[in-house]
This record gives sequence, C-alpha cells and structure tokens, in this order.
Amino acid sequence: MKKRVISFLMAIVLMTTVVSCGKKDSGTVSDGTASRNNTAAQDNTKTQGAFGAQGNEQVLINEGEDTETKVEYRDYEGENSSIFLEKGDKIAVISPSALPSREQTDSTIQGLKDWGYEPVEGKHVCDETRSLDDVMEDLTWALEDPEIKAIFCVRGGYGASEVADALPKEKIKDAQKLIIGYSDITVYHSAWTTAGIPSIHSCMSGTFNGLPDSCFEATEKILEGEMPSYTCEKDELGIEGTAKGVLIGGNLATLTAVLDSAYDCTRTGKPYILFLEDVGENVQHIHRYLTVLKHNGVLDNAAGIVFGEWAELPTDLGDYSGSSRGGKFESVADMITRQFLADINVPVAFGFPAGHGDINYPLLMGEMAELNVNADNFTLTCGVQDDVERLLGQWTLDEKIEQMMLVSFRKMEDTSAENGEEASTEAINVTSVNQTMAEYFKQYGYGGVLLFGENFVDAEQTMNLISDMQAASRLPLFIAVDQEGGSVARVSFGTTGVGNMALAATGDPENAGKMAGIYGKELALLGINMDFAPVVDINNNPNNPVIGVRSFSDSPEVVSEYAVSYMKGLHENGVISSLKHFPGHGNTDTDSHTGFPRIDLSLDQLKENELIPFKSAIDAGADMVMTAHIQYPEIETQTYTSISTGEEVYIPATMSHRILTDILKGEMGFKGVIVTDALDMKAISDNFAPEDVMLMTINAGADLIMLPPIHNMAEFEQVHEMIETAKKLAKEGRISEDTIDDSVRRILTLKQKYGLLGDYADNASEERLATAKAGVGSSENRQVAWDMAKKALTLLKNENDAFPVKISEGESTLILFSDSCASRIGTGELVKQMLKEQEVYGDDSQIVVMKNDAENAAACIDAAKAADHCILVHRMYQKENLDPTNEEGISSGVFDNIIDSLHEDGKKVILISCQLPYDAARFTDADAILLSYNSGAMTQIPPESGAGSAYAPNLAVALMACFGDGNVTGTLPVNLPELDDSYRFTENILYKSGN
Repeated sequence: MKKRVISFLMAIVLMTTVVSCGKKDSGTVSDGTASRNNTAAQDNTKTQGAFGAQGNEQVLINEGEDTETKVEYRDYEGENSSIFLEKGDKIAVISPSALPSREQTDSTIQGLKDWGYEPVEGKHVCDETRSLDDVMEDLTWALEDPEIKAIFCVRGGYGASEVADALPKEKIKDAQKLIIGYSDITVYHSAWTTAGIPSIHSCMSGTFNGLPDSCFEATEKILEGEMPSYTCEKDELGIEGTAKGVLIGGNLATLTAVLDSAYDCTRTGKPYILFLEDVGENVQHIHRYLTVLKHNGVLDNAAGIVFGEWAELPTDLGDYSGSSRGGKFESVADMITRQFLADINVPVAFGFPAGHGDINYPLLMGEMAELNVNADNFTLTCGVQDDVERLLGQWTLDEKIEQMMLVSFRKMEDTSAENGEEASTEAINVTSVNQTMAEYFKQYGYGGVLLFGENFVDAEQTMNLISDMQAASRLPLFIAVDQEGGSVARVSFGTTGVGNMALAATGDPENAGKMAGIYGKELALLGINMDFAPVVDINNNPNNPVIGVRSFSDSPEVVSEYAVSYMKGLHENGVISSLKHFPGHGNTDTDSHTGFPRIDLSLDQLKENELIPFKSAIDAGADMVMTAHIQYPEIETQTYTSISTGEEVYIPATMSHRILTDILKGEMGFKGVIVTDALDMKAISDNFAPEDVMLMTINAGADLIMLPPIHNMAEFEQVHEMIETAKKLAKEGRISEDTIDDSVRRILTLKQKYGLLGDYADNASEERLATAKAGVGSSENRQVAWDMAKKALTLLKNENDAFPVKISEGESTLILFSDSCASRIGTGELVKQMLKEQEVYGDDSQIVVMKNDAENAAACIDAAKAADHCILVHRMYQKENLDPTNEEGISSGVFDNIIDSLHEDGKKVILISCQLPYDAARFTDADAILLSYNSGAMTQIPPESGAGSAYAPNLAVALMACFGDGNVTGTLPVNLPELDDSYRFTENILYKSGN
C-alpha cells in the first residue's frame, strides 16, 4: 500500500468537512472552514450511481493516488445467515441524528431501488424539528415492522451516552435485523454486537459520495451474504501474526464513550479484532482516546488490531513533542506504535481503507473476522466461521459431555514399572503424568484439570506436568488452581500474598489489582490459565467457619470495588478468574466441605447485599462464576430425600435451575461459564446419589463440572463412572442436548477468548522455563506482598503506649503463640532471626518464642511473668477458638490469665490477631491490639526458594511492627461485634469498620 501524503492541516479538515473521493485530478483542497452541513459547492465528475453527489455540496481533498486493495468474496460462514437480504426486501431508511438533506435521502432511496430493494422512508428522516425521541420512534418502527428486513442509516448519530440510554434494547435483540451505517453510528454497531447481531459499517449513508465501484460492490454483496476478504499492501509498521475474533469498533471517540455503557462490545465473552477507522482528529485527541482504550484494557485484550489510514498520516506534533510525550514522532502510526503497542503481542495492521477517506470499504461488524498480517501485506476477512460453532458441529454427544468435566489428580498409585522396578501399590503425589493418566487423557476430552498442593514441587516440575497434560489432550485444557492469596494458595514456591481482607484493610482497591496481577503473572508463567478467585462473598456473619479473611469485607460496596480490581489484575495477565461462591457463602455458620449450609433469605434480600458484588463483577467482564453448595429455601423450594439421613433437604444452588439459569444467566445476564464447587464436598456427597448429582447439576445450568479429586485408583474409577453416567443420561434424553450445547458453547467461547482452541505451544521450553524460574516467587514479587501486608496492619487499640515494644539493654521479650496457631511458630523464629540481623536487640537481650498447648498453661504464664515484654499471638479460625471451655479454645483462657497477671505486675501486653479479626472483641483488656488478617503455617524458617519457600507475610510483618518496624496505617474492613458472657457474638458493634 502506498502511504498517502497529507498535511496535518488536511487531517483536521477530514474532521470538519465532507469528502468526495476519487483520483488526484478530481478536486482541490478546501481551506478547512466549511462544515459537513454547509460546504462550498464543488464540481464532482466522479460519481457512482444513485449514491453519487446529485447536487450535494462537497469539499474535495487531494490525497494522491487511489489505494490498491485486492477484494475477493466467499460465502458467509457464520450462524446468522437468515439475517441477510434478498432482492425485493424492504429496507427502512432512517437518520440516527445529523439531519440529512432531501437530496441525500433521495439519492439513498434511489440507490437502494437500483440494487433491487424496496426502501421505506421513516417519518422523521428530514424533519428539521425532530428530537432524539423522534429518532427513536423511527428506529423502533423499523425494528418492529415485520415487513422491514434491514435498516439503512443516512448520516450520523447522536452522542454515545444519549443513544445508549435511549435505544430499545430488547427490541434490537428480538428484531434480528441488519443495520447499515458509517462510523458515526458506532454506538449502534456496538449495540447490535452486544445483542449478537451483525451490522454493516459502510460509508454509503448519503454523506460520502464518489466512491470507487469496488466499495459499492462490496456493500451490495455483504447485504446478500457474500463476505469480502481484503488484502492490502503494508509498509514497515504493524505486528505480524494471525488472529480470529469478533470485529468491533469504528469511530474512536464513540468507542471510548460506550465502554461504560450496556453496549460495551469488548465484553461479549469472545475474542475481538478491534477496528479503529480513519478519523480527522488532531494528535492530542487521538492520544487521549487511545489512552482511554489502553487504560480500560481494550487494546491489550484485543486478539488483533486494525487501524484506518489516518494512522499513517505524517504530522507536525508541535508542542506535543518533548521528553514527557516520548519525543518526536514521524507519524501518527509511529506515535501509536511507540506509546501504545510496545507491550502488545497480537497482530496489528495499519492502513485499512475504511472510514472518512476517499476509499471506504464496508465491514461486517459483530461477526467473526480473521486478520493475517505478514511482512508485505495484511488480509482482513469478514464473516468467517466461528471455531466454537465448527467444533460444536463436529463433536459427538460423548465428546461434548467430556468437555464439561474438570478433573483433578491429587494422588495415584504408580501402575507403571520402569527400570525393572515393581509398580507401586501406594498412592503418591501426582507430580507427573503417569501411564494411566496419559491413556485417559487420550480417551477422554476433559475440559480442564484442577491442580492442588500435591501437584507442585518447583517451577520445572510444574511446567513439565502441565506441558505433558496439554500434549496428551485433544483440545487445550483449562489448567486451574485455587490461588486466592493468603490462607488459600496452592503454589508452594510462588508468591502467597496477603489475603483479601488484608487487601481491603490497605484502603486502596488498586492494591487488589496489583496483588492479583502478581498471582496472574506467576500462574501464566507456569502455564496455569485459570484461577478460582476472587472470593466475592460478603463476610457478614462472624461465625462463618470457611470464608472469613478470604472475603474482602462485610460491605457489598467494598467487596465489589476490590473484587473487580482483583479480577482485572488476573485478566490483564491472561488468566481466567472465577467469582465465588454464587449466590453467596458469607452469611453461613456451616462449612459446605463438612456440612450442608442453609440461608433463609429471599431473592430481594440477596439483591440488596450478596448479589451486588457478583453483578458488579459481571458488568465488569467476569468470565466465570463458581456455585455454592448451599440451600436457599426462600428461592429454591424443590426438596430431595437425603441419602444419609432420610430427611428432606432443599436442593442447593449448584443444582438449582432457578438460581443458575433463571437468576444468574437470565436476570443477571451472565454470559460466561458456571463452574460447580467440588462435588466431593459433604453438602453434596452426604445427601445426593451420584446419578442425581450429574442429572440435576447439568440440568440446572452448570457448565463445567468439578468432579471429586482423585486420591487413588478406586476414586479414579469412580470419577470416570460419573462421566459415563452423564453420557448415559444425555443419550436417554434426561439431559437435553440443547442444555449441553449451551454449556459447551460457553466453555469453548471462553477457551477461544484466551487462545485455547488452537495448537498448544510447548509450555516447558528452555526459554520459558528460565523465565518462570526467575519470575515465580521472585524477591521483587514477595517484596510487594511484604509491603502490602505492612499497609494492611491495623492498630485497633494502643493504651499506655504499649505498642511498639521498646527493648532496653538486658531485657527479655516473650512471643507466645496460642494453641490454635501452633503451626505458625516458625514465623516467630523467622522474625527473631530478622531482628537479630537488624540489630534490634543485642546479645544481652533475649526474645523467647513459645507455643501454648493443653499441657503447658502454667509454664506459659510463668514465662510471661518472667519476661519484661509480652506479645500474645492468637488465631481465630472458628468461633470455638474463643471459648476456654472448648478444646479448640484452651489458649483463650490462658491468655486471659496472662493479661490479668501482667497487669497486676504493672506490665503491658500486646495481642496480635493473626487471622479472623473478630477475636479482638475477646481480648479487650489487652493494652494494644494489632490485626494482621492472615498467617500461614510455618513450623520452621522456610528456604529462600523452591518447595516450601512460599509464606504469607502478614504475621511476620505484624511481629516486626511490634518492635518498631514501619508505620501502621491499615483500617478495619469489617464490623467487630461484642461478645456475651458465653463468648457468643451479639448484635452490638464494638469496633466499626473504618477504624
């Protein structure tokens, strides 16, 4: 393609004038003073049929020779073939906003007649007094009239926000009609795309005239279902590669405006190719719009990007240049490449002839397109077959069922004998693909694999395991893990992070995105593409034994803000996130791993609280939602006779069509994948027969079935029996094929979005392995987590200047761990070592680390009385930890005695709450109370790298702070209720969130 030479002034003229395009002898350059509605008349000798000038006022811009573009045609391959036209069909002619002249409208109508269609003019097309309501009246008529088969827009459209608010959303989806118009109706194109309906981006709307015959021919062919494939010569700019995705975009300014609307076409759940058309903006405006797109992830998340010819315009940047702007640029394309594409590794093409230039080819928007960019040219093909639909059409019912299954191999007997050794009969951790697994990967087309702690040793082993799994699989797998951060982190050598409640305690939602970004980057380096995080449950029940610090807060607004930031941090690093546990697990006092929780709340009550974070994240582009094994009898009234007790129980959300399909997929508009929580959890396995589990779960609308984890060959066989049961149920018609197709379509669409439908690149190459070894659990990432833990520390109380400890020469300090956190004692030893290295205390001073248990209460009290300073570390992970008469709460009574005894001696006590912060209400007599919101098991000082090197830094940071390391600035993200005399929580709030 020859680069068009045009001055920066001419680029501005493009924004303010009507252009008639032809060869270089067809006109002159305007002085730029005319507008599109009031331009100086020019002679136009190059008109094309009824869409030509016909007396219209125009301004001509001399842009040199025509761009050479090779156009070939192929039949439409998508799923919307019924939407295209036949000769004689009626086409509504309307104007979305800018008032066309009578001549423009008449030429449009005549052109449609010449093509063999029957145009019908809307009521308000040329009405000089019309309002937006009038425009919507014409549009509504065109959508509702059954005789109208398509809608042709003359001229442009209102601002995006006005149109987005006014468009008849449901009518667009129900009508299933093509809309044709140029880029100024980008909001309409976006609305059609989000409704799953194609539209035609064309510059033949009565405003631009004199187009080459090939442009008219392409539009006519698209109307009838013949798809153009454009091949354009390419200069040195661009990024080579091939991409397939839904074609979206158009006007740069309008696209940025629809990002926060219901018509954000970047969130269809499918990969997209972004087209940014030829516009007449100045460089500052272009930079501003692209900055918005970059900030919102639109550029980075695209499968491919195509820029119009404006991107090639050379420009005098004037005061735009300078070090703060990146220096001088040779052209707009140069500026874009250096400032916006430096970290993008997808195909990028500059110079597609569509938009506001002299050659404007039409595009089919909202449908799959393919972009191929090489050194010499690029090809953009419209209306290609979606790989998802291709696979759905090819697969058998059995293959579809297999794709819905998520398996996990935690332990297995090694049934293969190598080097003359006998096969092992003892189940061992699965850290490589054994012979049995390899055979079943070939036999079953699993949708994915969930990894657990047993599967991780180090980066090299993990990458080899994943690479071998992917190589054995028919289709690239979801490789999933629970890497929430803090107390739930499976990668034993990665960055553990601080946990969600600690992130909320920092007071800055961006910290959630930053921390999740580190998780995502490390997982992606290992080949893990899915993280079952974030938890978006609202921890509004302090007795909750399973959610707790995994939740951000007891406020739906706080949870929403941090969860969305966290989710985006994963997405930006190419990792799928999963919101959990729908429709909310925060308001329970039973763990579904061990019991069968029940929440007696109505749907209206859930909408006012629990569902708010889910809806916020769904609106922000959530890919996946995990179900909760919880009864909601106010919402789902169907019962089932428990196989273990014989009692009637309500079916859980996981098995509820009302909750998963009617509410989540229907009312909440979730278009992604629903994954179940593990089906081995007691809430399911103790109450439901295996066949009914498969039948009810799939029929409810669950798409990806998390099968029970495998610990031995017996469980291996049981899991595959469940898969065969699902196949049998489908063949018997007890599970409808439509339901299966919907689930598999969602799964494949998500895989397509994340590049998991093509050939799998070898994850364990030497280069990738070296990068992973350097990046996973790096000192830089762990420092971020350490700093985050510092920001989260919350000093809830500090009387008598008890905090921090001030060690004088020869003094001793006791750090005493409660029985409930005895497994954390290694953290005390680690901190003791760090303090020694930092010379916080000398050889004549002493720090003693002890743990309390059922046998040493007296020794602990004596040690506390003998010490000059005392730091008590308490861990509450369940309500029983607060009751000294309970075996799980023995240390609470010992701590009471120590606090009383030391106060009698005139000494002070610091209490660290190292997990659930609700125990702060249990020890109100402590002089200082410090909250860390998390801690990790550490029986000894961990190695610097490799297996076992990961640890949650929260408790270590808290102990360091007790000796004066850093400032404490965190705020309480949950309300802390008072306790009654029986150590039960009351309705009275002792400490309010925000303290």
